[in-house]
Amino acid sequence: MKTRILSIALLSLLGACQSSNDETPQNSAHPSSSQSPQRAQSTSEYSIKHLGSRVLLAEDHSNLDEYIENINVHKMRLTAIDGLNSNGSIQCKKLVAGQLDNVYSARFNQTGKTTEILLSLFPADPIATEFSCRINDSLGQELKEIKFTVPKNIVVQSKTTLPELHNQKIGTLLLTADAEIITEGRPLNLEVKNLISLNGTLSTFEISSIDLTPADTQGKDGGMIKINAEEAQGSLTVNLRGTNGGRQSFVAQRPPKAPAGARGTCHERSSPRSCDGQNGQPGYPAVNGKDGLKGGSTGSIDFILSKKSDFELMIIYSAGLGSEGAKASLPGEGGDGGAPGSVHRRNPNCGPGRTTPMTDPSNCLTVITGQPGIPGALGEYGVDGLPGFPGENETSRFINIAESQDAFIRDSWSNLKGYL
Repeated sequence: MKTRILSIALLSLLGACQSSNDETPQNSAHPSSSQSPQRAQSTSEYSIKHLGSRVLLAEDHSNLDEYIENINVHKMRLTAIDGLNSNGSIQCKKLVAGQLDNVYSARFNQTGKTTEILLSLFPADPIATEFSCRINDSLGQELKEIKFTVPKNIVVQSKTTLPELHNQKIGTLLLTADAEIITEGRPLNLEVKNLISLNGTLSTFEISSIDLTPADTQGKDGGMIKINAEEAQGSLTVNLRGTNGGRQSFVAQRPPKAPAGARGTCHERSSPRSCDGQNGQPGYPAVNGKDGLKGGSTGSIDFILSKKSDFELMIIYSAGLGSEGAKASLPGEGGDGGAPGSVHRRNPNCGPGRTTPMTDPSNCLTVITGQPGIPGALGEYGVDGLPGFPGENETSRFINIAESQDAFIRDSWSNLKGYL
C-alpha cells in the first residue's frame, strides 16, 4: 500500500459555542378560566443562546463518562432585551411528530431579564430538532411564542458508517479513542460547531475491505470529505484509502495443435523425393493476456476550521493498488510431419532374357520410401497482461480561517507538522 502522511497541529484558545435564534411572534390564548383572556401586550424582544451541554468536558477528560451521559441535555439562555418579564416563565416543547408532548419549563429571574432552561434530545430525535417556546408573564398569560432549532450532539465510540451525517449541521461531534467513522467511499459533507476527537479516526474504507473488490472491477475511490468546524480539539487521524483493483479473472487458453502434414504420395515412375511426407503446419500463436484492474484513488478532505483551536490533524494517503494482469497462454504446438509414402519399382534387368533371373521375384522389385515430414514450428509467444495502474493520491485542503492559513495537501510526501 502506497502511503503519504500529513500531520498538522494547531495551538490556540478554544472559543465559546454559539447558536442562531429564530423568533416567530404568534397570537394565541392561554386558558385559565371559562373565558380565554387576551394575550398581554408585549413589546419585548428575546434572544436565545446555546450555552452547551449541562455537563462540560473537563480539560483532562476525567469526567468523560458523565459528559457523554449528559451530552444531549442542552442548556439554553433566554434573554429579554428590555427586561420587562419579572417572575415570568417559559414553557418549551419539541416540534417532532409522533413524540409525547414533553414540556420543559423555567422561570425568569426577578429582574425579568434572563432565564436558563434545560432541553433534552433523544436518539430518535432529528439531528436538528425544532422547539416551540411560550413566554408567559407572572400571571401565566402568554406574551410571545418563539421557535428555534437545537442541533443534536453525536457521540461515536466504535466503528460506524453514520451515512445520516451527510449534509447535516450538528452541535458537538465527539470521537473517542475507539471511534472510527467509515464513509465507504460515499461523500461526507458535515458542519459541526465543536469537534472533539480523543485520538479518533475517520476513514474512507476499513483496512480489511481494501482487498474485497469484486473480480474484473476497478478499485473504488475514497470519495470527497468536507468538514466545516467552528472549533476543534484533540487529535484526529484521517485515512484516505482507495480499494485495490479486483482480480483479473481472464484465463488465456492454449490454442489447439496445428494440422499434421499430408502423407507422401508417389507412383512407380516418381522420384524418391515425391514420396516424402509433407511438413506439419506451424503452431497457432499464443493468446495474449489481459491487463489488471486499476486501483481506487484515495479521495480527499477539505477541512475548514473557523476558530483558534488546540487541534492536530493527521492525513494518511493509501491509494489502491492495481491487480495483476492475466498471463498469456502457451503457444500452439506445430502439426506432426506427414508420414512418408512408398512404392514398389520393378527392376528393368529382371525377367526372361534379362541379366537377373526370375528365380527370386523379390530381386525384381525395389521398394522406394520417402522421408517423414518435419513437425510444424511452435506458435508465436503471447504478451502477458500488464498490472493495473495504482490509484492516485488526490489533493486535500486545510483552511484555518482564524490564522488566515490555506494549506494544499498534495499527492507527495507531506510533513507539515507545526503551527500553521
